[in-house]
Amino acid sequence: MTRVARPDSLPATTDRFVVCEASAGTGKTYFLEHRVVDLVLGGADLGQILLVTFTDKAVAELRLRIRDLLDRLARTTESTPESTEAANVWELDDAARKRLRDSVTAFDHAPIFTIHGFCYRILVEDAFAAQRLFEQTQVADEVAFDAAFLALLRERFANNEPDRGLLSAYLSRGDTVDKLRALLLACARKDAPSRLVYAPEAALELGEGLRVVFGSSVARDALLDRLAFKGNDKRFGPGWITHIGNAVDDWDGSAAGVFALCDAIRRNGKSDPGAKLLARVAKVPQLAAIGEILRRALAMTSLDEAVAAVMLPQVIARIGTDKAENGMFDYNDMLQLVRDALHGPRGAELATRLRTRTPWVMIDEFQDTDPVQWNIFRTVWMDPAANGLTIVGDPKQAIYGFRGADVATYMDARDELLRNGATRVDLDVNRRSTESMVEAVNKILLADGISPMLDQAIRYDHPVKASGDVELAGTRPPITVFQLTGEGRREESRQTLAAAIGAEIEALAAAPPVWTSRGTHPVFSLGHCMVLTRTNSDSDSVAQALRARGIACALVEGDRLFETREAHELADVLAAVAAPRAAHPVLRRGVG
Repeated sequence: MTRVARPDSLPATTDRFVVCEASAGTGKTYFLEHRVVDLVLGGADLGQILLVTFTDKAVAELRLRIRDLLDRLARTTESTPESTEAANVWELDDAARKRLRDSVTAFDHAPIFTIHGFCYRILVEDAFAAQRLFEQTQVADEVAFDAAFLALLRERFANNEPDRGLLSAYLSRGDTVDKLRALLLACARKDAPSRLVYAPEAALELGEGLRVVFGSSVARDALLDRLAFKGNDKRFGPGWITHIGNAVDDWDGSAAGVFALCDAIRRNGKSDPGAKLLARVAKVPQLAAIGEILRRALAMTSLDEAVAAVMLPQVIARIGTDKAENGMFDYNDMLQLVRDALHGPRGAELATRLRTRTPWVMIDEFQDTDPVQWNIFRTVWMDPAANGLTIVGDPKQAIYGFRGADVATYMDARDELLRNGATRVDLDVNRRSTESMVEAVNKILLADGISPMLDQAIRYDHPVKASGDVELAGTRPPITVFQLTGEGRREESRQTLAAAIGAEIEALAAAPPVWTSRGTHPVFSLGHCMVLTRTNSDSDSVAQALRARGIACALVEGDRLFETREAHELADVLAAVAAPRAAHPVLRRGVG
């Protein structure tokens, strides 16, 4: 019998619900991999334990570490020193070793996925219960969008009202069909249709009101006379009123034209005639009615918004029809389709099949979940027939709000699990940072007036402690704050900060820090430095500042990667490999 220390942080294998909150560097992956081993030794088959994480990189790391741990324990023949007197141990007898070896042998089939990979598997393997075609194809969202948009452009947008009038107004101002396609696609990706409004009756009423006020020289002169009050700058009034009058004169009387008209009122080079004129009209009590007309014009839906409000729902509906008929789905569809399938006619059957196949589920990076994802997991694994649901996350690290993640969903799910008797595990020992760094971060997170740093609902009730595994020589401060003084312009401030960051990295290279990590002595290199910025333009500024100092840096530019010459040549080579008998441009260029 071999005795191996079992991590104290692990809950009992019989605990159905587990909530694990893990601050950065406290070992959440360690917790997950040992939780898997614990369940395997407790009687679960590896194929019955579903692990879901956020990225492909995290999937690869989990697979590597879990397999390595299973293999090492299966081969262990000597008890670990810390297990000799401990009560919390794994006792590895022949039966336990066989379970570990069987798990290693079957590891290629271990269900470890990203959330999208998990949903893809359901749509393909459980197509019947999900009411999907047996032959399905995953496509980029643009493929289905372009097909639907071009079809509707021919069949409806150029022929039927109000689409035709809106399209005419859109093209009349110099925009193109390609720009219209880009506009609608951007709105679709931002889930904008529910926020767009098209009100042609109100637009026509407003257009007539503007025509009364600004549509004749007599009316415009009368307005100028009433604005000739003491203190009003006469240099501005005539130009603005003339600009608005000209826009009203160009109105063709259609509802679509009103949206373009209001756009023109709001826009005149760099000036904003509508807003500035409204401010002056507001100073004349007798012009309240005219002020209301101007206010409504400034608040009116833009032509872009009107076009999207009318056309985008049709494009989205056509996409849904085309996808259903042709068995297609895109990356963003997968979660919605699985959620809808679980609440559809065969939803109970699908949920039963999923929790029978994998009665245990562990979800990593749960702070970056969203309501759709939680609905899926809740529907399947909050059922009494499931054996276990474990979530691991840290609300302080929620960073994917721009992709739909909702930290409030995490907190609601956590609280619901705790109300249902979940075991709470708080990992609070940081193994990556020095003690001084941990203390500095704790002071920031625990300081009074924390509201600018964290949402009020996010608590930091278990401050992290340093493990002592990392020690820094010298007295270097753990955190340095750069504070701008004065009121420089944004670009000047950006350049100042970039220069300060460059100087700091240059100083690190000139006097490298010395530290110890788990008994080793790493050698400092520039690869240990990372600069995080809020925007791509900020990254460009920092990269320029570093290169000006002769400091090499790798600027991550994901959006531009596929626009490089090398990327196009690689695409040509791959196309030639995929279809060697086709006449590819790459062959004519003599590449490959």
